[in-house]
Amino acid sequence: MTLINSLLLTALFFSCSITFFLMRKLKFQHKEELQRKDKENQFLISARDNLLRSVNHELRAPLARIKLDVEMLNDMSSKKSLNEDVLFMEGLIDELMDLEKIKVGKLSKNEINITKLIQDVVDRLNIDLESLHFDSSESIDFDCDERLLVKLVKNLLENAYKYRAQGGDVRVNLKNEDKRIVLTVMNEGANIPSEEIPFLFEPFYRAKGSKVNGESGLGLGLNICKEIAIAHNGKIQVSSKKDLGTTFKVVLAK
Repeated sequence: MTLINSLLLTALFFSCSITFFLMRKLKFQHKEELQRKDKENQFLISARDNLLRSVNHELRAPLARIKLDVEMLNDMSSKKSLNEDVLFMEGLIDELMDLEKIKVGKLSKNEINITKLIQDVVDRLNIDLESLHFDSSESIDFDCDERLLVKLVKNLLENAYKYRAQGGDVRVNLKNEDKRIVLTVMNEGANIPSEEIPFLFEPFYRAKGSKVNGESGLGLGLNICKEIAIAHNGKIQVSSKKDLGTTFKVVLAK
């Protein structure tokens, strides 16, 4: 072996050794970075949970005191009005807390019969059941957060009933399609202007004409429905045609 070949082999050996050392160092640094980010994420999640608990308590405590004070009033008209305001605030707090829990992935999943769940929601709603038609021919089991799915179904059914055309029906259909579950909720007659559809699922957005009997919602219901669907690896869509009605379609991955 010539001197030049020997030098080349030595240089190659050192080059490989340095490359190996640098790769090991980068791998170790990458692992440390991942561990650091994981600790930061855990800290942020813990801090967020503590903040939610604190905000929840700080908001509900004064409302509880107000409710007690309201009960002492003799003026029934003022009493009714103040109770409605308190219920509105409690509803807003509940919706905001649910949104935050969904976004951080705090779901409690169990396998349930989604057909029975929808039927139970229908039976408990304070509406004219003759106007609501649910096709429950399929019995479908689904792994989900039951409380959140009840909220999704209830929000969609109440909206469909509230904003249907006078005397119009609400039709609910549930299908098991291959590896997904499809829930559709349609009301007859009422329609949503096409320019408003892209904003329907935004938080606090309220469409024109959303007041019914002088009342309007918080503008969080459909946003929560969207987040619940996403949390279950699904999506929600809406289509609306004049004089035909509006259809909300929820697709959930099994």
